[in-house]
Amino acid sequence: MKKINIPRTLLIPIIILLITFFVSIYTLYTSNYVVSTNTLLGILIGLLLFTVIGIFVIIKIHNKKEIKPEKALLFILPIFCILVSATIPMGKAHDETMHWYKAFEISRGQFMTPIDEEEKISVAILPEGVQNISVERSKGVFKYVDYLSLLDEKIDYSKEVGIANQNSAAYCFIQYIPEVIGILIGQILTQTPILIAYFVRFVNMIICTVIMYFAIKKIPFGKNILLVLSIIPIAIEGFGTISPDGLTLAICSLFISYTLYIAFDKNKMCGTRETTILTIIGIIVSLCKIVYMPLIFLCLIIPKEKFKDKKERISSLATIISLGVIVNLIWLVFGSLTLLYTNTNTYLGTQQSGTMIKVMAILSNPIGYIQKLFYTIGIKSNQYFLSLFGGQLEWNETIKLNIIPYVLCAISLIASFTDENLKIAFKKYQKMIILLIIVVISLLIFTSLFIQWSSNDLLYIDGVQGRYFLPILPLALFLIAGLKIKTNYTNSDITKLICISGIIVQLYTITMILADHL
Repeated sequence: MKKINIPRTLLIPIIILLITFFVSIYTLYTSNYVVSTNTLLGILIGLLLFTVIGIFVIIKIHNKKEIKPEKALLFILPIFCILVSATIPMGKAHDETMHWYKAFEISRGQFMTPIDEEEKISVAILPEGVQNISVERSKGVFKYVDYLSLLDEKIDYSKEVGIANQNSAAYCFIQYIPEVIGILIGQILTQTPILIAYFVRFVNMIICTVIMYFAIKKIPFGKNILLVLSIIPIAIEGFGTISPDGLTLAICSLFISYTLYIAFDKNKMCGTRETTILTIIGIIVSLCKIVYMPLIFLCLIIPKEKFKDKKERISSLATIISLGVIVNLIWLVFGSLTLLYTNTNTYLGTQQSGTMIKVMAILSNPIGYIQKLFYTIGIKSNQYFLSLFGGQLEWNETIKLNIIPYVLCAISLIASFTDENLKIAFKKYQKMIILLIIVVISLLIFTSLFIQWSSNDLLYIDGVQGRYFLPILPLALFLIAGLKIKTNYTNSDITKLICISGIIVQLYTITMILADHL
């Protein structure tokens, strides 16, 4: 058996991991939740096992002469997603219950959520039992042991119930493809809704991981930046739960990656095949959420030298952009019908105004809306930053991850900025296009939340969360990475650092989730 040597350079990360383990145990010990001794013992053994495996993985990663970022992703992302999926209660991830209803609705061939003409709200018609995936819904208070009672629940397809599903009613079916595949296959294996739901999580993880793998593999530079953004806690929640956010992040990353691959790979030209691939990915990006549609304009950074001639360049770029915009607008006409009702929902003591009222408020007083926008950024920017880079997980951001993930994420990103190709990659016109895309998408994110969610009476725009900016974060980091940061470490060394940091963050994340649900 080959002997495993522990170099001195590994002592610091291993010590940090061990410290994190003891901090995790102390966090559980001082939590306000009363659990049995057997439960605490089981969690202690689980965390200890994870720590031991983490040390082993750290040593194996460190001892590899070279490790590519895409291979590192396959090495650690599935493990992280499985751990998060196993510890976050079903229905507890961001809007997970609503996404489960929408995905199940689509799996039955209902692409548009029907509107109740009397109540003027969207109501999904689903089989009885589909609601029984959440312990909290059926028991009132969550305990892991209560999952056992949900194993007896079955889906009764002969009985249907109406479920108000206003939040995700207008979402396009395209972003639920992983969930629908999981539901269709899961129904063949079992009729127990909780088991089908976990299978959906598993399929979502697989599809998103594969897409991110090719995104990192194809991108000509900044591979480690994509790797970091793939394993931060909020991204893992999207990949490992029933959430369209995972596919949205993955497909946006793939579009960015393939565009940069065509633009900067010396041996790559943009022909019919490349135009077709970019068009397909671009259509999916624009259908995932309309706010990310401007991302398809990134194809404008592809140099003219990459095309056969000027005519082909105009034709290719026009095809990519026009089809993405047209398909999105066609869906918007149908999908936005659910938003045109002037339904009111009490929120934070105010009445949520109807869609058309708020659209008219913007058009009639654009200066006032701009002031509201800047005021929102001023008072909420810190919250957006923390939830984006560290992790405020689960619905209503109930899981707070304090300082550890922020520090390690910052270290990993700064280290990934040392990629020399990032400093010389973009020309001025390309940087301007990227910056404009970031600004426009950010503006659309705020405006869409104002129209769909926030009350017109509030002084700020409510409902915006840091995770919404994750798909465009790679572009922002590519611009920031132009800073002159020098290092003697290779890209492979940086990849190892990112993996080791990710393992430490993951141990802390799992502990905080457990502490909240004991």
